[in-house]
Amino acid sequence: MIDQGCTPKKPKTKPLQFKRGTADAFRRCNPVLLCGEPGYEYDTKKLKVGDGRTPWNRLPYIGDFNKPKDGKSAYELWLEQGHSGSINDFLESLVGPSGKSAYEIWLSLGHEGTVVDFIDYIQGDSAYELWIQEGHTGTVEDFLDSLIGPSAYDVWISAGHTGTVDDYLDWLRSTTWGTF
Repeated sequence: MIDQGCTPKKPKTKPLQFKRGTADAFRRCNPVLLCGEPGYEYDTKKLKVGDGRTPWNRLPYIGDFNKPKDGKSAYELWLEQGHSGSINDFLESLVGPSGKSAYEIWLSLGHEGTVVDFIDYIQGDSAYELWIQEGHTGTVEDFLDSLIGPSAYDVWISAGHTGTVDDYLDWLRSTTWGTF
């Protein structure tokens, strides 16, 4: 029977407490939560639940589906930062050292269309969604795992070097750098 009154009673079990801390503390520590173990960021009021193998920094927040909640475009965010101007002004602000805008680079890669076509092209799909569209299957975690490549040591070995990891580290520390 549920006690409807306000008389405190001695609990029979310990109270449930989540692993908790600030977002920065979790980010720096990057723990792996047990399967089903909750972790609560008390400064952001956000919650993650572990799966027993994924580090904190790669776990999604509960209710977070890797898309901005307000759906703002990069242009809208640019305006919010105090900039003013049209979409073309925004795109011009993205011109890199080569002198080409993102739109010009997009055209040089074989695409065709107007600036509006380019904007439509770059809006919407996440990297994971693009990965799925390319014929891959799997979860977001599978996608993230696919991004993991060989270690720097493995790249060093594949470039023709020989030796142990310690040899590689000594090579990195040397004052005369080798070439790949």
